[in-house]
Amino acid sequence: MVMKSLRVSPDKLEKVKRAFQSTGWTQEEFASEVDLRTRQPIGKFLKGKTVNHKVFKEICFQLNLDWQEVADLHTDNKDEIEKTLDTSAKNADFVGREDAITALNSQKLHIINKSLKIEQGIQQSEYSSISFANLNCYPPNLKNWQGRSKEIQQITDWFADSSINTLGIQGLSGIGKSWLAAKVYESEGFEAKYWADVSRKPDFRVFAQNVLSALTGEILELTKLCEIEQLINNLLKIMKQKQCLLVVDNLETLLDAERNFDRVYRDFFQQWLRCGSNSKLLLTSQIVPFIMRDSCRWLWLQGLLETDGTRLLQELGIKGSDVELKDFTRYINGHPTLLRFVAAYLGENTNIQEADQLGLKQLDQLFEEVEGEYRDQQRMRCVYLLGQHYQRLTPELQKLLLNLSVYSSPHFNRDEALVVFSQENTSHNLNKIKKALYELTNYSLLEEIYFKDEKQYQFHPLVLQYVKQKVGNHSKLLRRKVISYYESSLPDLINCETLDDLKAYFEVFYQYCELEEFNQAFYTIFSGDDYDNSIDNFLSLRGYNIVRASLYKNLLHRWQPSQPELWEFMTAITCLGDSYYWMGEYKLAIAYHQESLKIARNIGDFAMEAGCLVNIGLAYIDLENYEQALKYTREGAIRALNIEHHEFKANALNNLGIIYLEKRAYHKAIKYYKASQAIKKVFFDGQDDPGALINIGDAYRSLGENEKAIKYLKQGIGIARQFGHRRFEANGWFNLGLALQELGEILKAKDAWKKARELYEAMKLDVNVQRTDDEIEGLS
Repeated sequence: MVMKSLRVSPDKLEKVKRAFQSTGWTQEEFASEVDLRTRQPIGKFLKGKTVNHKVFKEICFQLNLDWQEVADLHTDNKDEIEKTLDTSAKNADFVGREDAITALNSQKLHIINKSLKIEQGIQQSEYSSISFANLNCYPPNLKNWQGRSKEIQQITDWFADSSINTLGIQGLSGIGKSWLAAKVYESEGFEAKYWADVSRKPDFRVFAQNVLSALTGEILELTKLCEIEQLINNLLKIMKQKQCLLVVDNLETLLDAERNFDRVYRDFFQQWLRCGSNSKLLLTSQIVPFIMRDSCRWLWLQGLLETDGTRLLQELGIKGSDVELKDFTRYINGHPTLLRFVAAYLGENTNIQEADQLGLKQLDQLFEEVEGEYRDQQRMRCVYLLGQHYQRLTPELQKLLLNLSVYSSPHFNRDEALVVFSQENTSHNLNKIKKALYELTNYSLLEEIYFKDEKQYQFHPLVLQYVKQKVGNHSKLLRRKVISYYESSLPDLINCETLDDLKAYFEVFYQYCELEEFNQAFYTIFSGDDYDNSIDNFLSLRGYNIVRASLYKNLLHRWQPSQPELWEFMTAITCLGDSYYWMGEYKLAIAYHQESLKIARNIGDFAMEAGCLVNIGLAYIDLENYEQALKYTREGAIRALNIEHHEFKANALNNLGIIYLEKRAYHKAIKYYKASQAIKKVFFDGQDDPGALINIGDAYRSLGENEKAIKYLKQGIGIARQFGHRRFEANGWFNLGLALQELGEILKAKDAWKKARELYEAMKLDVNVQRTDDEIEGLS
């Protein structure tokens, strides 16, 4: 069990205080350094009181201390947590229950809004804005590249400086940040490199999986057994071992209003900034993140030089003297996207003098009357030019441009464009859509890209924003057309491996949500009859719980279910709670399971009631609040027993075993583990549960009955290996090594630990690996 709070060991307090004094900081200054809002945790740390385990490790890192050396790892530090949870649990159990009953009677539930308030009260969610979308790993097209020699040289010099591991390109939207990064990415030589466009706010697991696969050359599969902290360690490890280049494009999309990342991305970037490495991290962003304001080199990118802007206009077919082209470039501050828009509007072999017909100078007169920054002027010019482009399109092209924004993704292929094409006669539509996409590309309203080695099209962010505002709400008929297209080709989940493979499911889900047909959206991702073959199960098994949370929060946000939809609504809340549990957000998990429990009790769903009680108990176990854990788990076990729900009963008994093992009541733990094991063997596939067997073995080892422990551990290892449960097998080998060591069988213990280490490393997990090495080295 990972401790949620830690304190300094009493015999290490003087060492810790000396380390702090050597920094010369006040507690307030040090709190700012470790990204804390108050100095209270610093004071508690220096007095030997408990603080959050992550804060504890962060403080130790800043003080150059080994946290494991100074931490009191043998003390049960949970008093403050239990006190807080007792209060919040009572409030969550009472507040709003009468309102929920009233809402149920009127068939208009607003429970999810209450749970969102609970969420904000407990902890601001750091995942709500994260999309399930995968990464775009292809740099932009460098067609018509011009200039930037000075900027390229500056970045090259920073690359050559071993003291710099992070550098960024900052600038306005459309100023050419991504193009410059792509030019550098194309020309620089590294052992391995990866382009990560995060404009769609990808789940960190998706980000980590793609980067690790690219830098190692291996196809990696993630499961929920691989924790975020370990993923970060794996990324840092490979970037220390190799000379890598990682480009993170459109970084500002990961920031909140205060220029902060969500917790997971923040942890990755903070740890990266502190580690020395031969690798380089190149960022592009409109905004400098708060944690990177002083810790990396930033290049403020301005417009093209007049000579470079002139060459770009000439290459795009615009005529005029050098003086005229330079004057126009200067007039719009060398903004490359604006230059492309103007050139696309005018068309090839047109003189730049005709740009006066665009009315830009009349528009600029408004700037003289209304105060505005350069950023606002450029955006207004872009919007104005987009309006001019739009007016010149044929009605058919206008309709296509608007219809293309119906998709949840900013990029699409030709077949997807054909679905929303306005033509009803399909006999010649293939040639017509090719021509239409070509024309929209020539107008610079779409860009050609290659995504997963397939030619696709995408909106420039400025264009997409303009089009979405222009179209407002898409017609229901268009959305149903999109749904029909994707539903006709939904892939079999057995053949799916990545989130990209699920694109059709996600698009159907999105369209149903936009149509406010939430029940249909729910059954797109959750299959009650065949849950093993559902999107929810796919995401859960692979650890994409941020993705699950994003889906269910989008679903629940506006859903006011009718009476027949209450079961689906309640199940969606339960899945959201389960997602937060696997993300380690145990308080949020409890809040959502409490909401689901209220509905289950009001509609008389005893099975769901039992499941919610067991889920709440499990979350309290991970919060180390064993009093609450016992209360809910026992209640869930009784409810499951009364309705003969064998799965929930077995889970409850297993959880009781965990509780008593943590409380060192080993005989009770064994009793409950065995009871859970018996139920699963009788009522399910007749096979012993490897996890339960290994738990039983570990309990016997704790009792000093090592021969019994070895018997159960070996049995559990064998079944885990048979069914491919590598984490169970690794844990079994490690515990077997401990049991063998206590019996004096040192060579066998070493062999068991080596097998555990091999499995942990195969899973890209360092859990217990260092401890294993220490044990082996310490034995004679």
